[in-house]
Amino acid sequence: MFKKDNFIPPLSSFELRRQASIERNLAIQACMRAAVRASAKWLRMLLQRSMRLARDLTAERRRRSAIRELHRLDDRTPARRLWAAAIVCFATAGAAAAETRTGPPRVCVAADLKLMTLIEAHGEARDVAPEVLAQAFFTVLEARKACNQGQVEAGMKFYESIPLLPVISETD
Repeated sequence: MFKKDNFIPPLSSFELRRQASIERNLAIQACMRAAVRASAKWLRMLLQRSMRLARDLTAERRRRSAIRELHRLDDRTPARRLWAAAIVCFATAGAAAAETRTGPPRVCVAADLKLMTLIEAHGEARDVAPEVLAQAFFTVLEARKACNQGQVEAGMKFYESIPLLPVISETD
C-alpha cells in the first residue's frame, strides 16, 4: 500500500550505546561549563566585595585617625593646625569617592571651600567660641560624607545649616 521512500534501518545496540555515550558526555560538558561560569562569577563577586571592604576599612581607619588628631587639639591650638587636620579629613573622605567615581560635585566643593575658609578665619580672629567652630567643622564633615555618597541635596543642607558669618576685620 504505502511504500516508504525514506526508510531508516534500526540502530544496533552498539550504535545506540555510542550515541547515548555521546549525549551523556555533551550533557556533562554543559553542566561543567555552567559550574565553572557560576564559580567564576561567585569568585569575582567575592573578590569585589573583599576589595570594597578593604577600601572602606582603610578609609574608616584614616577618618578615625583624623578625628583622634582633632580631639587632641585644644583652645590654644593655632587655627593652622586645625586647618591642616581639616585638609587631612577632606583628603581621606574624598579618596574613597575618587575610587568609585569622579569625586564630589562642584557645588559641594565650592561650599566646602567657602566654609572651611570661614572656619579658619574665625579661628585666627578668635571671635567665635571654639565649640561653635568645632561643631561647624564636624557639620562640614557630615556634609562631605553626604556629598561623597551622592546625596548632594542632603550635603548642601548640612553646609547651609552652618551659621557662620563673614569675619569682620578690625580695620573696617
